[in-house]
Amino acid sequence: MDQRERSAADEEDRFDRELQLGHHVELVPVLLSAVEAEPLRERRWELLMLAQYRCGAENDALVTFRRLCALLEESGRKPSWEIETLEHLILLRSPTLRWTDPNAGAD
Repeated sequence: MDQRERSAADEEDRFDRELQLGHHVELVPVLLSAVEAEPLRERRWELLMLAQYRCGAENDALVTFRRLCALLEESGRKPSWEIETLEHLILLRSPTLRWTDPNAGAD
């Protein structure tokens, strides 16, 4: 993995940690910029969809998925099974997508 790829992966890991902490509202604009900057990095789209969903913007998350699919189609690619699974879970309004405070109940 080259330095640029490592840096992008580290940034995505940071985004993921922020989502785990419940910072989805703050992350939506950051992730929108991130997908615009590197539109073929599916993990960024996946994180954006999850952040949008957790903000109560289910339709935005689904529009984001369709935007990604169109972009990938232009380059002859299909979405990964991970992002297709996320779209499916969003459509089902799966409780597994809800944010839960990792410190809840820790007294």
